Amino acid sequence: MSAELTPELKLLQKAVGMGVEQCKTIMNNSFEKNPDPLQNNEFHLWDPHIDIVIERMVSDLELNERVDPGSISPRDVILAPLVGGSHDLVNNRTTKMVSEGEHTKKVVVRDLGNNEIKSSERAIAIMLGINAQLGEEIFIPYDMQIMAEAHLATIPPWNDELGTVVQPYLTIYSRPLVRVMAIGDIGSSGRNTAQFLEDGDRLFREEQIDILEALMSPEPMSISYKRYCKDRIVAWSYGQPNWAIGRQRRQDLEFAGFTKPVQIAMKRRYNQFVQSEEATRLVAQKREEMSPDQILIDIGYPCDSRAHLFNPIHLQAG
Repeated sequence: MSAELTPELKLLQKAVGMGVEQCKTIMNNSFEKNPDPLQNNEFHLWDPHIDIVIERMVSDLELNERVDPGSISPRDVILAPLVGGSHDLVNNRTTKMVSEGEHTKKVVVRDLGNNEIKSSERAIAIMLGINAQLGEEIFIPYDMQIMAEAHLATIPPWNDELGTVVQPYLTIYSRPLVRVMAIGDIGSSGRNTAQFLEDGDRLFREEQIDILEALMSPEPMSISYKRYCKDRIVAWSYGQPNWAIGRQRRQDLEFAGFTKPVQIAMKRRYNQFVQSEEATRLVAQKREEMSPDQILIDIGYPCDSRAHLFNPIHLQAG
């Protein structure tokens, strides 16, 4: 956005900044500083996930405008940090017990769909609150409508055939701000291989609650349970290359709503699927050869945001 902003857009920019700070506070208190460590997230955090999504959204909108001048409104670019910053405000979840032979795992089950809808409702409430606080209708109905559309577009049901998630509410008719939100939310495998590797490890650690509980326990893990943990980490790691290729297979469909020149430019930007597939496959192969102790370290538990709660006897390389 190189052009001088109008007074109206400058005021919108100020209001968006206020809203972003509120979202950051809500997320930090709910998912990073929650007194219950089992409610704290490891992937769905402001830093790095939300920060990265916002950066992708803004830069992708700016790319759209450079390649196809006039295709993006300055209002959408200003709104992007609040739209991206609010998309995980609500992350309601339960846990599910799954028996596998002699062991049982406890995994996160997210309230998909409802979380995204409730996040948009909370974001719209923040917008209305800022309007009331500043005594002016800064956020207009358009802003609230596109907020709801963008959050809906991120709902990610799993697709077994592709080995990745899909976003059924992202359609060819979705507006650019909605499209870059959906793409940016799950775009690491195409955009940044190193980030994709980190995202996969973080998401595993966030979703495997029984391992988290075992690491916090004063009781030593049995050899059998450690091997069970290794088997799960290896299986997860071998799923990551499939995710990358599945995301690549979805690219034409997800980019179809852009103009042709923008599609070409975006594909040049999101072009690391093969590198991501190769890198994650190599990681999976290496992990297959590791000991159960080594693999817990390799997937990042010593660097986990909740590591200060872990019993150190569980994370010693054997």
